[in-house]
Amino acid sequence: MRRHGSTADPPVDDADVERILDSLRDRVEPERPADVAHRSDLDAALRAFRASHPTGTLSAPRMISPLLDLWALASAVGPQVAAPIERLLKALPDRAVVTGAELDVCVDDVEAALDDLPA
Repeated sequence: MRRHGSTADPPVDDADVERILDSLRDRVEPERPADVAHRSDLDAALRAFRASHPTGTLSAPRMISPLLDLWALASAVGPQVAAPIERLLKALPDRAVVTGAELDVCVDDVEAALDDLPA
């Protein structure tokens, strides 16, 4: 429980991430073909995400929420596009930090999966 004035994130474990991903899966339609609007939304979100995180190390728990937002957009495009984000999300609860380089690789992998989709 967060005390008034506390900036610490509550602990997140593997079960929390799985529960969140499962609940979000119910809200998206990953089998639907990716349309231009979903791809455009994801492209914009990936650019904003890349611009918003610095290089170096970052708090892994603080990155879970922004990554979940990206995962939801990527899932709307297709499961293969969301897979790199999902892999990183599943790894973060066991870690205290994540590097900017790891986040960049994740975004690169999502962009590569997008490029592999038929237009």
